[in-house]
Amino acid sequence: MNDREKLARLNALLTSGLSLQEAERASETATIGGVLGRQYRLIRELCLSCGAAPALAMAELQAIAVGQAEADARLGLAAAMPKSSAKLVQWLPPAALLLGQVCGLGSLEVLFSSALAAISCVIGIVFLLLANIASTRMIAKAQMVQVDHSIALDAFAMILRAGLSPAIAREKLLQTFRKVFETEVSVDAKDEIARVIALSETTGAPIEKLLRARATEIRFNLQQELLQRFERLSVRLLIPLAIFVLPAFVFISVIPISISLLSKT
Repeated sequence: MNDREKLARLNALLTSGLSLQEAERASETATIGGVLGRQYRLIRELCLSCGAAPALAMAELQAIAVGQAEADARLGLAAAMPKSSAKLVQWLPPAALLLGQVCGLGSLEVLFSSALAAISCVIGIVFLLLANIASTRMIAKAQMVQVDHSIALDAFAMILRAGLSPAIAREKLLQTFRKVFETEVSVDAKDEIARVIALSETTGAPIEKLLRARATEIRFNLQQELLQRFERLSVRLLIPLAIFVLPAFVFISVIPISISLLSKT
C-alpha cells in the first residue's frame, strides 16, 4: 500500500466515524514519507492545535495528493524523452563500431593490432564520457524545482475555517510549518497570503475560497514551468551531444574502420 492509498484509507475511516487516532493506527499513516508525509503532518498538527475538522482537512489533502500524482506522471513522461534521446545518441558510436565488425570490416580486430586505432577509440570514449556528464547535469538542472509552499495557503484556509482570526492563524501556521518542514514559509507564500487577505477585505469575497484557488493556481504554474523546461531541454541537449558525440563517432568508429580498410588494401 503506497502513501496515497494510506491517506485514502485514513479518509475512509474518518468519514465512517472513527477518531483521528484510531484511523491513523488502522491506516499506518505514520509511515507516510516524502513531501506528502510532511504535508500530512502539517495538516495533522494544525487540526489538533486549532480544532479544525480532520475529516474535511484530510479529504482536501487527498485531493491535492491525487492531483500531484497525475502531474508527476505527466512530468515523468516529459522527462523521459530527453533522457532516452541522450542515451540513444551516446550509444551510436559503439553501435557503429560493432556494426563494422559484423559487416566484416574488422573494426574491433584493428583495435588490438593498431596502436593508432586503439588510441583513437580511447579518445572517443573520453568524448562520450564528457557528453554523458554534460547531458546528465543539464537533465538534473531541468528537474530541479523550487520548494512548493502552496500547501501553506491550503493550511491557512483550514485554520481560518476553524474560527481563528487571520493574525492568530498566520502565527500558528508559521510555527507549525517551521516545526514540520524544518524551514520557514517562503517569502512568496507569505506575500500571497497577505495579498489574498487584502483582496478579501477589499471585495468581501470569502478568504478561504480565495486561498484555495490561489494555491491551486500556484501548483499548476509550477507544473507548467517544469513541462516547458523539459521541452526546451530536448533542444538544448543537442549542443553537448553535437560537441562531444560527433567527435566520439569519428574517433570510435570512423577512424578504426578506415585503418582496418587501409591495412587490408
